[in-house]
This record gives sequence, structure tokens and C-alpha cells, in this order.
Amino acid sequence: GLIRTSPTTGYYVDVFRSKSKLPNEYHDYLYHNIGDKLVFENKDLKLKKTPNRYMQNANEEWIHNKKYRNPGWHFFKKVKSSKTYDKDVRATFHTKRLKTGKVFMQLHIPSFKNREYTKVKAPITFESPEPYNKLQTPTLIIRNKGEAWKNPFVVVYEPFNESEEPSIQSVSKIEQDGIYKGLIIKSKTPKEELIQYIITQSKNQVFKNDAIYFKGSYAVITLNKDQTLKSIYVGEGQELTYKKKNFEIDKKQNTLFVDFTKKQ
Repeated sequence: GLIRTSPTTGYYVDVFRSKSKLPNEYHDYLYHNIGDKLVFENKDLKLKKTPNRYMQNANEEWIHNKKYRNPGWHFFKKVKSSKTYDKDVRATFHTKRLKTGKVFMQLHIPSFKNREYTKVKAPITFESPEPYNKLQTPTLIIRNKGEAWKNPFVVVYEPFNESEEPSIQSVSKIEQDGIYKGLIIKSKTPKEELIQYIITQSKNQVFKNDAIYFKGSYAVITLNKDQTLKSIYVGEGQELTYKKKNFEIDKKQNTLFVDFTKKQ
């Protein structure tokens, strides 16, 4: 599920790992959002109509509550897909017909090899606010050829409304020996500028660079604009060192939170 990186940021990070033992494996990541349209901001990310991409099960037998046509993606309409695209991707869902005003959901997707991008119109999302309870749902699908475990699906989500500007300035991935380890997210609001190191790795794995040593699966190191520490959070971990300072982690819960804006 989505993880909020701190109480003061308005964005969320999703990391999804997937693998199988089947030959010629590929994995798909899907995200849908009520709205009028999905727009890819990358000008060189070209999409072409691919109407047969998800039709493998379209002619399978279906009997109500007995036989199914899984996974049901043959209901997708207006399917458009890219060729393999290895750069960072930014995309935005536009939702402009709500009674409460226009809202947007912007996605930052770090680059990985062997990725293809598709946008479709999915079936109606029931119980949505009007008029979206009667409209098809814009949907993004990312296809990864091969396993998506060492280099998982990673998406940063930021919602904002028509009176706001998105806060994220940049998103870059952290790698170690060719394996994904986390993100560096730089953000700017009217009140503050932040740099966040977000480490997300398999349990008991180790990440280290010149400043950070972390053993565990999830940690967030938040810096102010001048590179001073603002906070440290460990969601699951055993050891954390930042610039040669070791932080003691609760051995029972494997968690830690330190707020440097308050007197310790």
C-alpha cells in the first residue's frame, strides 16, 4: 500500500515487488484514479493503439458465480501502449468536474529497464462522486519484462488541487550493485524545502553509502534545505548510522522516530 513519508509531506510512495517461476515472465502494475484523463508529461513517450493487449481471456466461458474470465482486463477500452521506455516518467490524472473544484494526482516513476507503459479506460468506479460514478476510469498499467523483485515497481504519488502547486521538485532512485534500494525526493512548499532519503529494501538487507548505513527494510532520513537533520524514522530495522552517528533502535519493535526540530 501507499506509504506517507512524513506528516509534513503531501506525497506517498508505493513499492511493489513481484516474481514468478514461469518462463518468459512479465509483471503488470496497475493504478486507477477517477478523472477525465491521464496525461504523460514525457514528450518522447509515444503511445499507439494496442486493442488486443489484454484480450487473451475475452472469449473464455463465463457463468455467474461459477466460472470467471480472470483477470478481467479484457473490459479495458481505448488501450494505448508504449514500446520499452527506460527513462523517468511523470504522469498526471486530471479530475476537473468535481463540485468541490479541480484536483490532480501526479505520479513520479523512476526509470528501470524493460518497462512498457499503457493507459486505458477501465470500467466505472462505483460510489464515486458525481459525475465520475457514471464515467469510465482512467488507468495506468506498467509492464515489466522479467522479475520485478530486485528492481520493483516504484511510484511516488502527489495529490494537489487547483489552488496549489505540486511540491515535488525531483525524484531519483538509489541503487547499490545494480539493485534498487530507495529514493531521494526533493520537495518545496511555501514553508520549507526538504530532502528525503527513503530506503525500502528486503528484510535484513543492508544499504550503505558515504553517509548512511542501514540494516532493515524501511527508513526515512529527512534533511532541511541546508542539509541539517530534520527527522529520522525507521519503520522496520535493526541498525542505522547517519554521518557516523549511530541511532539506537527499539529492539522489540524495530522502530525509531527522532524529531530534531524539538529539543531532545
